[in-house]
Amino acid sequence: LPVRTAVSRVAYPGKGIRFAAAPYDAQHAYCDIRSRYGEQRARDGLVYGRARFTARKAEAGTLRIGADGPFRAFVNRKAVYCNPRATNPVGSQMADVPVSWRRGANEIVIALRTHNGQAWGFTAARATR
Repeated sequence: LPVRTAVSRVAYPGKGIRFAAAPYDAQHAYCDIRSRYGEQRARDGLVYGRARFTARKAEAGTLRIGADGPFRAFVNRKAVYCNPRATNPVGSQMADVPVSWRRGANEIVIALRTHNGQAWGFTAARATR
């Protein structure tokens, strides 16, 4: 918080970005980011989220991802999807994104605009057939 560029131009996070576990809301199936911007709630900003997935083999796959604010997604440092118009609720903003999984560790990063305090979180998962 805050980065003022359009979400479509937001870069993969630099080395200075610190990640910490975000609460997962199992009832609504999303990671809750609201605690990350607390008192700056009325200001627009940017929150990064990160997850890791281990693949048994390299293969084409699908990432199911969504957020309730404008967001850009990266897989293994490569931008794979952007939804600059995403809004509440997160479930109505889901996208199935074709990706290439590497054998072993894969990193999924999401850059999410706080949408002037309206964004609650995001969800990302490897889609199964």
